[in-house]
Amino acid sequence: MTGLAVSSSWLTSATVAIIFAFASQVSAADLIGPATVVDGDTIRVGTTVVRLEGIDAPEASQQCRDAEGRLFACGQRAARFLNDLIEGEVVSCELTGRDRYGRALGICFVAGRDINSEMVRSGWALAFRRYSARYVGEEREAEASGAGLWSGTFYMPWDWRAGIVTESGNAMDRYRGEN
Repeated sequence: MTGLAVSSSWLTSATVAIIFAFASQVSAADLIGPATVVDGDTIRVGTTVVRLEGIDAPEASQQCRDAEGRLFACGQRAARFLNDLIEGEVVSCELTGRDRYGRALGICFVAGRDINSEMVRSGWALAFRRYSARYVGEEREAEASGAGLWSGTFYMPWDWRAGIVTESGNAMDRYRGEN
């Protein structure tokens, strides 16, 4: 009888250890599942809207100029690029908090790749330095290679939202300032 009690106790301890080990691996991703794109820096995983932490993409109605100076819908292009990254994939997000609008903030992954980083590296989003320096290196790479937005001229998304124009009055003048 005593041997059975020790075995049960050992089995219970082993089961608890396995559950905790599994839970610690799963807890790294607070949300897991298919996702849909809201805009170039926001996705929806299930019923949770997740603002991609540390990045800022052009707004859906924002216009930019390409290398030839032609206007194009850069906000929509950024959203399409994000859609191409996540479509048909399982997305996992590590939630980091909430923004001032109550949306979850997160660093999200597809097959182990940081999609926040991919958006900035591809040039379809910028490092949102006001909140994080995490993606500054990726932004510098994108600018140096002329990727995405950096192939033409654009207005910084935070300034475009605020309605700020440059001294020339041309909202399309690209400038680099600390956000």
